[in-house]
Parts: sequence; C-alpha cells; structure tokens
Amino acid sequence: MRLVVDEQGSGYRLDTFVSSRIPDVSRNFIKRLILAGWIHVNGNATKPGYILKPGDLIDITLPDYSTGAINLTPRQISLNILFEDDHIIVVDKQPGLVVHPGAGREEETLVHGLLAHCGKLASVGAPERPGIVHRLDEHTSGLIVVAKTDPAYWGLAAQFQNRTVEKYYVAFVWGNPKEDHGIVDAPIGRHPKNRKKMAVIPYGRPSVSQWQIDKVWPGFAKLLVKILTGRTHQIRVHLAHIHHPILGDEIYGRHSRRLKSVQNKEIRKYLKSIARQMLHAKTLKFRHPVTNELLSFSSDLPDDMRDLEKTFDRILKPTVQLN
Repeated sequence: MRLVVDEQGSGYRLDTFVSSRIPDVSRNFIKRLILAGWIHVNGNATKPGYILKPGDLIDITLPDYSTGAINLTPRQISLNILFEDDHIIVVDKQPGLVVHPGAGREEETLVHGLLAHCGKLASVGAPERPGIVHRLDEHTSGLIVVAKTDPAYWGLAAQFQNRTVEKYYVAFVWGNPKEDHGIVDAPIGRHPKNRKKMAVIPYGRPSVSQWQIDKVWPGFAKLLVKILTGRTHQIRVHLAHIHHPILGDEIYGRHSRRLKSVQNKEIRKYLKSIARQMLHAKTLKFRHPVTNELLSFSSDLPDDMRDLEKTFDRILKPTVQLN
C-alpha cells in the first residue's frame, strides 16, 4: 500500500498520518510497524515522529497471518454465526466477549475464536485486530461483520468510511425523553481528565446518532438508535449527554448511584442485578464487499434484555409503545 503526502498531510508525524488513513488501526500499532521496518518513507526506514513533507511517498506493508507474522493462538469459543462465505463472516456476539486482544485482554477474544473457526482472517489490522473493520464494546451484544480476506476488509472499510453501512441498536435508558425522536450531533474524543473514557468535547471527532422511542415506562424508556458515525462508546456517550444514560452503564451513567432514586422496591432490586449496559446491536445492513449483494441481518434481544423488558411490562406497565 502506498500513500502520497499532499499539502494537507504536510507537517504531521508519520505515525499520526498513517493511522488516520487506515481504518480501525491504532496509532500505537502503526508506531510498532514503523519501528519494525514495515513502513518506509521515500524508500527508507525512519522513525514514528518523522515530520512529513509534501510529495513524501509512504510504503506500507501490513503483516500477513498466513506467513505467521501474527502471534495469536486460536481458541475454541462458542460463536453464533449468522453468515459466512470465503470473504466475510457475520457473528451475533454475546455480551462479555471482547472483540480483539488489547488493554489487558490477550486471550479468549472474538478474534481468537474466529481464528479457530476460520483458520485465517484478513491480514489488515494484524497482529491484534486481523479483519476487524468495526467493533462492539465487551458488554454490548449483537451483530458484527469481520473480513476474512484483505479485499473484503478494504471493501467493508470503504463502506464504513462513506457511512453507507446501516447499524441500528436497542438501548434501555434512564428517564423519559420529552420528544419521540431526536438527533445527537456532538463531537466525541478522549475525556480530558480520564483517558479511559470518551466524552463530548469541542475538539472531538464529528459524531452523529439518531434515536427514536420504541416503548416508555414511568422513569425508563426503550430506544432504537441509528449511528451515522462509529466512534468509541458513541451511543453510551451520546445518550448520557442528553441525560438518558443506558441502564447498567456504570462508566457513563453511574448506574449504582441512580438506583437510589428508584421508588419501586422490586424494580430497584431487579436493576441492582444488571451486570452490563443494556445495549444491543440489532440490525446490520451493508453490501457484500466482493459480490456487491445487499445483505441485511437482524438479531433478537439477548435473554437479559428480554427479561428486563418483560419485568418493566409486568410491574410498571408501558405508557407509550410506538412499534
């Protein structure tokens, strides 16, 4: 892969520039590739902090799993596979499963399970994220598509970058929105004080989420959310930003503290038992990156979210149901 630096790219660090041009590959990973000699500028090895000039030619060689460059041990993991061919695989991910190694989770991830099932994945994103075009949080359940070949990866990545992939989520939230639908258009970046969190900040990356009410109970609501961008923790951050954080979300919703405000003792006891954020990737629509066929997948709510909805229906009774 070759990149040519234009006037807009001039003045940037090499690692920063390259990571901005390759979807879902971290700057730290790019830095490691540069130091290992996988990325050259004008035919020569250089440092991650090299300052680019107009006309610089950047040649990138990404590790290939088939050559043994990726040091991941396949692990047998139970996977709910909805679709698979020679190019892609679509999985309905269970809550609690990390998508790829990193941040202290080096084994038992979705990637490890897919390597055991498929044998190999796309080399792009290796060594930690082979074939990973988009992600779901560990405790978010639902649909994810992974590339098995490099052409499939780049085809999917282009669709995500051009915002032609349709992704819909179900979220159970605190409070009753005043409107039946809305748009959150608020930039997201690293929290200025807590680097492990994301936040709405003026200098963040553009982020847009659309939401609409599906059902309302006194003090709670079930929302359908469509994301037009794919920022880290986007839905969790955006819903907290409009004062309707997701049930079970300690990081952005302070779930345990909010329990004190719940008057119904049975509901309070039930909500105390929730072990994750109540967020599910329900629908995924995209074109097959090789055949161009339009593909659409849907996932039923997992048991814990279905049980939550039944509990609300039984004790609180819905006041609004639009779908």
